[in-house]
Amino acid sequence: MKITDWAKREDLQLEWKQLWDTNQAMKAGFAVLRDAAWPTSLQVPTGTDPVQFNALLNARREGYFDALRNIEALKEIKRQTEPLPEPWANPAKED
Repeated sequence: MKITDWAKREDLQLEWKQLWDTNQAMKAGFAVLRDAAWPTSLQVPTGTDPVQFNALLNARREGYFDALRNIEALKEIKRQTEPLPEPWANPAKED
């Protein structure tokens, strides 16, 4: 299922939101995963460029937090948007 398919399924969104809001184990597990990735002091391995090491570490960490943000965002109800009319479909009359 793609995110566009998810956005069309309000039933799944409501079920996910209810699970998210009421399940304490889910909330606690999510908090554990979020807290596990907080930056900590690390020794740069010998022979490694510290700038490159930290850049790769932070890129990996950002991807991890991005995934967590996306999981959390699934609880937001996505309403289908109405398509806008084409600009040429109803042209304004000139005076």
